[in-house]
Amino acid sequence: VPNISQLSPTSVTAGGPGFVLTVDGTNFGTGASISWNSVAHNATYLTGQQIATMISAADIANPGDVQVYVRINGQNSNTVMFHVKQ
Repeated sequence: VPNISQLSPTSVTAGGPGFVLTVDGTNFGTGASISWNSVAHNATYLTGQQIATMISAADIANPGDVQVYVRINGQNSNTVMFHVKQ
């Protein structure tokens, strides 16, 4: 089962530009996706412990907490909250 240990960055300001979200953890693979508020984003495989995806400016247009998890081989990781600041 995949597991998230941390996100980088941990927060951004609403209305800002898109950015690369890096997810650290365990049991990641080449077929993983990163779910951002229940919307799957293709993940770039870096290592078995790190994957990344592009988060668009539209994804962070509004402030609030976003649920992030990794899905691979039909299994979901733990959910980590990402904060979009006002």
